[in-house]
Amino acid sequence: MKRNILIVILSLSVFITLLVTGCVKDEGKLPAAPVGACDTITYTKHIKPIIENSCISCHGTPPNPGAPLLTNYNEVKANASKIKATVLDANPTPELMPQGGPPLPQAQKSLITCWLENGMKE
Repeated sequence: MKRNILIVILSLSVFITLLVTGCVKDEGKLPAAPVGACDTITYTKHIKPIIENSCISCHGTPPNPGAPLLTNYNEVKANASKIKATVLDANPTPELMPQGGPPLPQAQKSLITCWLENGMKE
């Protein structure tokens, strides 16, 4: 009898844990890079959402003075070295992007790095 109660309690605990962790909102989260699959990172699926969420307010139309346009694939690709220097390489300085905000999360930086290092696929 005691064993059956223990099994029921353990089963309910596992069920509740799965239920709670499975119901976390994913709203606003950007797609993550598949583990070990940097060659599958594309501008459209992975990089564009980062640009739209973190960069477009200054790099949209019209851009802030001195800011390059980053409104489409060709503009982002043409500014890849500047993006690398100001988003990935910069120490916390006034040049660090996004300007006036917190640095991008490491997961987003990793996506950008993968994309840059694997041919900047559209």
